Amino acid sequence: MALSICDTLSVLDKTGKEIIQRGSSLFPAACYLDQISLAPVPWHWHDELEIFIVMSGNAETVVGTDKFILHAGEGIFINSEMLHSVTALPGEECILKSICWHAHLTGGRDDSIFWQKYTKPLIDDRTIAYIKINADTQHGLTEKSLFLDAWQQCVEEPAGYEVDVRYALSKILISLMEHENTNYRHRGEKAMRNEERLKKMLSLIHLHYGEPLTISQIADTASISVSEAIRCFKSTLETSPIQYVKKYRLEKALAMMDTGLTISEIGNKCGFDDMSYFGKEFRKMYGASPSEWRKDHSKV
Repeated sequence: MALSICDTLSVLDKTGKEIIQRGSSLFPAACYLDQISLAPVPWHWHDELEIFIVMSGNAETVVGTDKFILHAGEGIFINSEMLHSVTALPGEECILKSICWHAHLTGGRDDSIFWQKYTKPLIDDRTIAYIKINADTQHGLTEKSLFLDAWQQCVEEPAGYEVDVRYALSKILISLMEHENTNYRHRGEKAMRNEERLKKMLSLIHLHYGEPLTISQIADTASISVSEAIRCFKSTLETSPIQYVKKYRLEKALAMMDTGLTISEIGNKCGFDDMSYFGKEFRKMYGASPSEWRKDHSKV
């Protein structure tokens, strides 16, 4: 299995959730090596379970409404359907190794003991958004070792690697559940409610970023007031809904620079009717105008 490319800006279903194929239907897992300092992982969520280890630098990690820094050697398990993002600290290099896999890879069939006893209780407990993998405990070191071995086997694909990867991921889940009370603070109803509201609002933005969007439309999709929508964005994403829309549009525009579209076509597709404004905001975010960036970086 070759390393997969992390592309959370492009493939979404009608709810705004990722629908990227992880591995294959026979072995639904994918491994990634991400330089977060160059390409941050934006807000997204997916059905798959995920584990990543910080190999170097410090990763500012947000899961649901919780924000924390993971240092080199530390890692995290992120439960299915959990809203999350990862960025590097300013001016730092940060590299992650991660594996995403469908719960049925480790859980088996719905009527198996692996699913009923070890997997279903975990993914059904919505208070468990994440469990940290600590580098300073014996069980944390064991979990990290199992993960790195599974990651390497996914890359190299030696004979029988699927069995070994499934075993390693299963052992990690069991270990995490045994020690999760020391690595995780259970979420309350308020945090879960805010996350669900955010997911609804982000879904609208991610699916309709190329169209005119107002704060009222964004708030309405979560059935809340404009002031509550602003509070929800500010408390978790530390930005306003409209600022988030603009940033997401610019990120999508950057991703389109390697296509054959003209700069004007890219701007229009990303919701910018005024090309002068598009160029000004693009330069503000990326340090160059769209045409300058394409000349210096794009393969087109």
